[in-house]
Parts: sequence; structure tokens; C-alpha cells
Amino acid sequence: MNDALRLALRDSGHSIESLAARLGVDRKTVARWLNEDRIPHARHRLAAAEALGQPIRDIWPDTSRRRYPMAWFRPWQELEREAVSLRSYQSMVVPGLLQTEAYARAVLGGTGLIAPGDVEQHLANRLARQEILRRDDPPRLTAVIDEGALRRPVGGPETMRGQLDALVAACAAPHVRVHVVPATVARTLGSTVRSCSRWGRSCGRRAMWTPSSTGSSSPTRRTSRPC
Repeated sequence: MNDALRLALRDSGHSIESLAARLGVDRKTVARWLNEDRIPHARHRLAAAEALGQPIRDIWPDTSRRRYPMAWFRPWQELEREAVSLRSYQSMVVPGLLQTEAYARAVLGGTGLIAPGDVEQHLANRLARQEILRRDDPPRLTAVIDEGALRRPVGGPETMRGQLDALVAACAAPHVRVHVVPATVARTLGSTVRSCSRWGRSCGRRAMWTPSSTGSSSPTRRTSRPC
């Protein structure tokens, strides 16, 4: 029995029937999810977690230990969850924490590093990462995005329009700041490298992640003065 899902249903006031209706699936499908060995599809996990008001990892903790995300990214994701401050620079795409579902799907599907059959699993993981910005004590996120990343067509006009609208909406949150580097600014060393750096800080600890072109990289840490 998946006790975490059972308790989430009780605490949210949802029944098996109401959750099934909310997700557009059969009642028997949700009932099967209560069995510990039955894990729903990634998109259903995300929708169910949102409906129940619980993080995916609390309801289906085993999924966070599987191959999604890729092994090289897991250390950073753990640091990201603990951070009180995050800084991101992106010259190619919108930061993952601010991507819409459609934009993220187009990005993940176009990397060439992920098998088509695995895109939805990675998409669910990326969207689940964004939960840290909606929790009661969200980290401060400062995102610096190159203008070229906002002009680069990803997924078509509707996808880009939705992504830009989402960025504007994100800026309304007091803990999110988005800065755009104009195309007229001279190229810098950072803009010539296809990588991004993000910093997580918690009680004086800092970590930086700079992925390689193959994505196989690990976060590096350094200590700093206590916060």
C-alpha cells in the first residue's frame, strides 16, 4: 500500500473518484496507484501531486532515485532543493526553473541527448524541480538570460509566446529576478561557452554547476563565510 498517497488523498479531501475525475483517468487507474508497486506515468504523477498539494517525491519517493534525472545531475538537484539563493546564467535557453511545460518539452526533445521515449520522464522531473519556487520558503532566484535565448524560436510561436508570458508573470514574485543581457552588449568569455553556472548557498556553503557539452558534469563546492 502506498501510504503516502493514501494520506495525501485524505489530507486534500480528495477521494479516488474525485482525483480520477480531476486527472481525466479511470477510477480503477487511481485505485491501482495505491499499490506500492504501481507508479503512474510521469505526467499523471505531476498532475496528481499538484491536485493533492504535495511534492512528487513525497508521494512517490522511489521515482527520485531512478534514472530521472540523469545521474550526473542528481547532486546538483539535491543542492538546489537545499539552497536559499540561486543564480543562473543562460545564453542559449530559458533557465529550467522558469520553463513552461511546452517550452521544456521542446528543449528536451531537441537536445539529441535524450531518447524520444524518455522525454516525458525528464519533462516531469524538470517541472517537479520548479516546486521549490512555489513552496512557503522559496529560494531567491536571480536569472540572467541572454537576449538571443529569448529570440531563439523553440517549439514554435505559440510556445515562445507562452514562455515569454510566463517569464513576465514569474517576475511578479518577490523572490524571482530576471535580467536580460542585450544583444548590443559586447561578447564576454561567458557568452562564448555553451554552459551555465548556478550557485546555491545555504548557511555559508556554495556550489557551482557548469555542464559540459555532453552534460556529464558534477557540481563543485566551496565554503564561504556563514550567512
